[in-house]
Amino acid sequence: MKREYHYDYEFNANTMTDEDALNVVEDYIRNTYHINSYLYKSFVVWKCKTIQNVKFIVGTTFDNSIYELTFNGDKNELYVDVYEKMDKVIIKLD
Repeated sequence: MKREYHYDYEFNANTMTDEDALNVVEDYIRNTYHINSYLYKSFVVWKCKTIQNVKFIVGTTFDNSIYELTFNGDKNELYVDVYEKMDKVIIKLD
């Protein structure tokens, strides 16, 4: 499912911070599930910047989802992909 939202965020790939990424995820959750951010915690798990692009992986205590944010510097677009944890498997290594 593809949806478009329009926000006036004041960042780009060179200036996007952890706090910006958390704000995007919190806005997404607030607008999608009508849940305020004081009811859960958000945290950056991983981030990477390559030339004009940046990617963040964000987790929350809200649900079992992982939020992937990708800033496309060529198009000045921010993509939010949501993944749900489906299973946990333990593999013992000898």
